[in-house]
Amino acid sequence: MKVANIRIIIMSALFVCIGLMSIQIYWSMHMGMVGRTIGWMMMSVAMMTVLGGLMLVLFKLLRQKMLHEVQKDFVSNITHEFKTPLSVIHLSAEVLKDPKIITTPQRLLNYAGIIAQESKHLSSHVEKVFQLSEIESGGLKMKPDTMDWGELLQENVKIFEKIIQEQSGEIKLHLSDSQIDFYGDYFHLNNVISNLIDNAIKYCDNTPVIHIFLKIRRKNLHISVKDNGIGIGKQHQKLLFRKFYRVPTGNVHDVKGVGLGLNYAKFIAKAHGGEIRCSSNLGKGSTFTLVFPIKN
Repeated sequence: MKVANIRIIIMSALFVCIGLMSIQIYWSMHMGMVGRTIGWMMMSVAMMTVLGGLMLVLFKLLRQKMLHEVQKDFVSNITHEFKTPLSVIHLSAEVLKDPKIITTPQRLLNYAGIIAQESKHLSSHVEKVFQLSEIESGGLKMKPDTMDWGELLQENVKIFEKIIQEQSGEIKLHLSDSQIDFYGDYFHLNNVISNLIDNAIKYCDNTPVIHIFLKIRRKNLHISVKDNGIGIGKQHQKLLFRKFYRVPTGNVHDVKGVGLGLNYAKFIAKAHGGEIRCSSNLGKGSTFTLVFPIKN
């Protein structure tokens, strides 16, 4: 809504209030005690209704403005996320167009690998947007089956271990001694864990140290990803799981992301009868915990 329209709404409400006050003053001067009392009550109710309506309109306008800003940031972020790999793919393709590159097989292989890697990144972003669309339309359905959380976590550790070791970091897995039978959608739960580990690496400004825990507490299954990253301020923790929300990190493009991962994680946890929690302190890292009833 334009600023001019907002001004018109506010001015109209003020004129209505002034008109009601004028009527109230007139009744006070020309009516008896009972009439003045009734008039006062009626005008008070009317003014409260007008002011309440004005406050409601202003609240909705503010909420609409905030949503617009968040969506604008999302478009900016997703554009940046698509533009970077596309640029790399384009440059690599230009190199591969040189006929002389067949004389250097290793160089050819390197550029082919770059194209494959960046294509994978693009597919990942497309999948995130597709998942958002399915969540919005109610079309994202779970396909639960008996699964092994220990196996899922071990596979993720193997995938991220090399990336973390390249940064001289470490990732440790702490599994429960008890056998845990779980009925869930392996694909989506795996995506959630992968996203949490990826965030733990991205939001770390020093050597990453990540601990993953699988525990049983009070008849609930707890899966935690603990990091030593930059941490999250208390004022942002309640907003973390909102769609498109990203914690400010100075430069909006300094850390890659589009603000969908944690919202997706919340949806998947809820679809399995569970929840996701965050415990964090600035400069001391964060812990994200998935909590599920054992018999879900």
